[in-house]
This record gives sequence, structure tokens and C-alpha cells, in this order.
Amino acid sequence: MHRVSTVFSALALGFVANGCGSNSTVPPVDAGPADTPAPLCAVRFEPVDELRTQIRARSSIRAQVSPARAGDRVRFALVGDALDATLSATERTVDADGSAEVELLASSSPRSFQIRASAACGGEGFRPVVVTDRGFGDLAATALYRGTRAPTRLQVALQRAADCDPATGFDQERVTDLPVPGGTVRFADVAAEVDYVVRGWAYGAGTTVLAAGCAGPFRLRAASATEIDLLFADAALTFGERYTLGLSFDLSPLTNASSSRWNADLTLELQRRGGELSALEEGLVEAIEGAALPADRPRVRQEFQTVWRESLATMVQERLAARGAGLTDTFRSLSASTASVLATVRTTGQLRRVSERWSVSDLSSHLDPGTPDLARDDVAVSMIDPGTARLEYTRADGIVATLDGLPFPYARLATSALSALTGRLGVSSAAEYVALAVCPVVVPVVRSRAGGCDDRCLTTGCRRAIVPLGASFEASIAGTDEDRATLGLRFEGGGRPVGGALTLDRVSGIAAGAFIEEPATTVQAVATLTLATAAP
Repeated sequence: MHRVSTVFSALALGFVANGCGSNSTVPPVDAGPADTPAPLCAVRFEPVDELRTQIRARSSIRAQVSPARAGDRVRFALVGDALDATLSATERTVDADGSAEVELLASSSPRSFQIRASAACGGEGFRPVVVTDRGFGDLAATALYRGTRAPTRLQVALQRAADCDPATGFDQERVTDLPVPGGTVRFADVAAEVDYVVRGWAYGAGTTVLAAGCAGPFRLRAASATEIDLLFADAALTFGERYTLGLSFDLSPLTNASSSRWNADLTLELQRRGGELSALEEGLVEAIEGAALPADRPRVRQEFQTVWRESLATMVQERLAARGAGLTDTFRSLSASTASVLATVRTTGQLRRVSERWSVSDLSSHLDPGTPDLARDDVAVSMIDPGTARLEYTRADGIVATLDGLPFPYARLATSALSALTGRLGVSSAAEYVALAVCPVVVPVVRSRAGGCDDRCLTTGCRRAIVPLGASFEASIAGTDEDRATLGLRFEGGGRPVGGALTLDRVSGIAAGAFIEEPATTVQAVATLTLATAAP
């Protein structure tokens, strides 16, 4: 026994199948149109096994028609590369028992072909012929599918060919099916000293070939057994017409830097107003002065400002510090919460095939203000202008997706993040959020020195003082890196096919890229492409 291995060592398999003859596979020659009526009879050769004969030897060939009808005609033909082999007749009348005979003169060199017998009643049969003067050998082909697909059956064929390139031509000798994941097919009594290859196919739904392989060429030795290992290589995936795009961005590096700028802008605004206490004093003085009689307003204003600067301002500052509710601290808290909303931005869209490229459309980003259990408080940010994409294959079902000109207006996302957060907190603006934290601490401290300005009056004045600060904070967020508006991203991952087919079903990976307007700024996202089977 000798062994030929073109790919890997022998596999230990429990399933062993015997290679069947070609009678089960009808060759394409003279196959007839696909709409041929159902045959009214059957034609078989007796015996039915493969005819092994010597060069230029003569052999009697007998075909049997059933049901037998005396006078019917049977046509004989040589199918395949028969070289100079001949038949004594191409047509015979059947005997009373339904049989018809011709004589075969074998070819002058080793050859493999088939004899075909067909009756006027529609039946036909085939008998393999092997001509050799060098003996016969046995072949064991081990075929085991180990790929990522889900085939329903395997098929293994022994072919006489000079190499594995189908373009060079071949004669198919024997074919057999195997259950998944495979096994060993034994082809017995194969003509020796002839070049052969073994091909295999892994089929999915219908006739879809999910994987294929070829081993050889090789020559069998007379009176010996040869073993072949067949490796299947997955066929290339194909793209569908539309995919759903999912991107989950991690904007932490950007949001942290942006949050620092928002706080810096607020600090500048407070400095312009003389500090936190001066800003509060301004609003409180205006409210207290407005509650007094016109004639008393100058005196009331002077008295409150004096006591504010002597004691009330210090008391307010201490109370706010004890509660952690200072203007700067509260705005910083709101800034950090807004940045946390931006830490995860879920963007979805559609990829549609347009010639060699893909259009990216229906883009929308979703922001969640920290309540994943409540989808109704999510905020969607639409991206009007579409982008384009390229999808490419790499080795081993690898997919590379390149997204160009992807709309991603960072300033709009930042504003939407604040809106989502304030909506979740039940307030209408940043100023209202800060006022709810600061004013209930300030009002009790100044109440006894507010004259005719009651709690409601003081609260109104406190909030009025905070409104310009809130507007400045919101304007800073709205102007966050306005030039960052368009992304270029690239990601790659392993493709997954639809079961039983070759269409790419899903691919996921980590996308990386930058804003086109600012290439030095890097952005990352968890990316997925999913085959869209239904219309949007």
C-alpha cells in the first residue's frame, strides 16, 4: 500500500463508503432536453458492473429492456474519451426477452469511458468501461469537511485528468455521496498507470457549492492500494443587496476633553460676572428691590447689599459648600453627566449596493441618558446627508468595510445629549437644573433680610441670576467642535454566511477612524453589518 497526501495527514474516520459506478450519474452527452417525457421502459446492462478489459480486446455487451417488447430498437453509443474503441453496431432490435447485444472493440491505449444504451420507449442506461494492459489498483479517498459552513451533503468524484485545473479537461469515472462531515470512499479496481485526481464538493441548499477541493494528480499502481486525503476550501462569500449598519461609538476621549472646555467657558463667564456670589447677589438684589415700594427701593437695596457682603454671602457660600451645591460644582456635575451620555452613541443606517460601491443612508444616532431599561427616554438624532462605503473580501472569509463621508455632527450630538439628560431629569434647561440645586439652599439664608420679598420672590430672583449662566453653558455645548462633522471609518472581521448558502449574513468588528475635518482625532466604534432581508 502506498499513500499520496497533497494537503494533510490521514484522518481517522468511522464512516467508510464504497465508490459507486457512473450509472448513477447521467453524462451531459445526448442527455436530451429537460422536458423529455417520462420513459415508458427501463434499460439496464447485464452485468451492471464496470467492464474491465485489455487493449484491443473484444467484449460482448448486452442490454436488457423491460418491459420486453419484441421489435423495439436499442441504440448504442460510446460516451467520453473512447479514442479508437468501436462498437459492432449502433442499433439493434431486441429479442423476445427484451435483450440486445453488440460487440465492443477496446481502444489501443488505456482509457476510461462509458457505453450508453437507449430505447425508443425512453429508457436508457450506462456501463463504465476501463481499458488497460497494466492491471488495476484500489483507491481510498478520505474527505472530511472542517470549515465554517453548514453543508447538507458531500460528493466525491474520481476523475482521469492531468491536473486539478478544470480547464485542462477530465473524464469523470466514479462519483459517490457522503453524509456530513464526511468519511472514506473506496474505489476498487481502478485502472493502473493512469493520471487521476479526486475532487470533492460540499453542497448547501439545492446545488449551491459551499466548499470544494481537489487532490492530485496521481497514478495508481497495479495490485496495490493508494490513499488520498482531500481538503475542502470554503467558496468565497457573496454580498447581498442591502445590509443594516450598526455602530456603537466610544466617545470617551472626545467627551472628556469637551467637558473640560464647557467648564472652562463657565468659569470665564462667572469671572466676567464677578464670581458665583456676585452673580447670585445681582439676581437677589433685583428681586428684593422690585418687591419694595418705589420710594423705599434705594434704601432696601443698600441695606441688603451691605448685609450680604458682611455676612449673608459667607453664610450662603458655607451652606452651598456643605451641600455640594455650588454653582460651579452643579454645572460640573451636569457637564459630567452630559459627557457620560455621549460615551455611548448608537448609530444605525442602511447600506445599499450601488454598482461597485454602497450608499449609506437612513442614518440615525440614539442617545440614552443612563436608563437602558426605559427605551422611551432615548433621543434620536437624524443624519440627513448619506455617505458611501466599500465592502471587500480578504482571505478566510474576512470582510473589510470602509465608510467614507459618514455624517456625524458632534456639536448636534452634544446638544442632544444635554437635551436627553434634562428631559430625563424632568427639567427644561441647564439653568433650571442648577437652580433646583442652588436656590433651595440660598433662599432660607437670606429670607430674614429680604424685606417684602417672600420665598417665591427670592426663588425667582435666584433663578433669574442663574439663567444667563445656563444659557452660556448650553451655548458652549452647542458650539463644541463644530468643525467635527464627518467621519471616515474602517473595520474588518470574519464573515458569516447564511445557512446553506454563500450570501454574507453578518460581520462584526472594531471600527477605527477620524473626523475628515480633523484627521488627528481618532474615533472607535463596535461595528456590525447584518443582512437585511425585508424592505425598510
